[in-house]
Parts: sequence; C-alpha cells; structure tokens
Amino acid sequence: MRVYGSKSLLYGFEQVNDDKTDYPNVKLGDIEVEGFKERNQIVLHFKDLVVSGEYSFTNDFLNHFFQMGSFSKFCFKHGYTDLILDCLRDLKEKRKEERGQYRLILKDDNYYIIGLTSTTYNNYDNHIAIYLALLSLHSYAKREGVYFKVVRAYLTD
Repeated sequence: MRVYGSKSLLYGFEQVNDDKTDYPNVKLGDIEVEGFKERNQIVLHFKDLVVSGEYSFTNDFLNHFFQMGSFSKFCFKHGYTDLILDCLRDLKEKRKEERGQYRLILKDDNYYIIGLTSTTYNNYDNHIAIYLALLSLHSYAKREGVYFKVVRAYLTD
C-alpha cells in the first residue's frame, strides 16, 4: 500500500464505528423525560437505558418533534427548564405514537444519544467512502511513483 498510516486510520475508524448503537422505531410514548444535565443536555429513559444527549441532540430532538428550538433556548438562557419539562411531558403524551430512531454511542462505559437518524441510513456508507478514498490515493501514488502518508486524521462518531 502506498498510503502510509492507512492501517492506523482504518483501525481508528473501526474503533469509533463499533461503539454506535441504533434504537429504531421508538414511540415517544415509550420514552420518559428525566430532566436536563449540565450544559442543558436532555436525559431520556428508554425501557432499559437512561441516556443523556450529547452534541446538538437536545436541540435536534426538541425541534424535530415539537418545534421548540427557540423557546427552549430562551428557557435555558433564563433557567426555566421546568417550563420545558412541563411542555415536553404534555406534548409527548399528546404525540405518543410518533416514532424516531436514536443513535447512541458508548463513551467511558456510558451511553449517550448523539442524534436522530433516518431508518434508511446505512453504516457501511462511511466504510465504503474511506476504502474508496484510500484505494484512489494508492492507485494514483502507484501510477505516479509517489507515496502518501496519513499524518493526522480526525475521527469522530
């Protein structure tokens, strides 16, 4: 292989990718809203797991199901999380049949929700993109008589 460091890159990708889990087809009525943690991250209780939001999940969740993005930002800014919780619990009950698919990641022996995902999303798309990119670099390097080196890669969930 004419792309030095590709083995480490692939290994790193596998490590990040292996720690993800999807909870598909979950009804809002089957989720309990526990509250909010530091940085105003929502805490949800699924049947068998209590998880807190990570990254932009809280805002994405509030916007996706309830269009509460601006309202929740206002409430968080002024410390009115009790208003958000009251609205959430009431709206969640009224829309209990709505479904979503949740992407969880295992980090430091704890699961966190990192997003709402589409049921048509395929994990293997990222594998294929990385393999094709490395294969293209290898083919180009071979044809041109050069080598490439992966110096740094930023891999995230």
